[in-house]
Amino acid sequence: MEEMTLKNNEIKNLQKANKNLESAYKDVVITSKGHEQSVKTLEERILNLQKVVILIDKVAYINNHLWGKLIEYIHSKWSSIQIIYEQRDLLQAALAEIDKTKKEIGNKPTQAIQIIAFLNGKNRQELEELRIPDRTELSFIFEGSLQREIS
Repeated sequence: MEEMTLKNNEIKNLQKANKNLESAYKDVVITSKGHEQSVKTLEERILNLQKVVILIDKVAYINNHLWGKLIEYIHSKWSSIQIIYEQRDLLQAALAEIDKTKKEIGNKPTQAIQIIAFLNGKNRQELEELRIPDRTELSFIFEGSLQREIS
């Protein structure tokens, strides 16, 4: 009998151990399924992040390409821009010269027209013979030297 009791106790202990093992197995299966789900979630997140990185690379490439083209275009047009500013400066100088000439001519528009016609009718050599250094300089005209020639 003692032997039976011992065997019964041993069977009960083995049954308890079996239940504990089954419970541990269920916990491991549940934990394993949780880990599998976590792994799947992480894999999906990694794929999404890889897509974002690829997109960022493409955007950076496009950005660099556009800026490169823009800078290239500006460099190709820069000389034209400089010429525009030089022409603006020349135009301002010409307008200042026109204002100066208008002041020199004063209220003598008829004489000015005659003088311009006279000067335009002469070549450089003839102007040098008349001691006129520059056909655009009008200050000497109204001093009387050229008025005698025209009259």
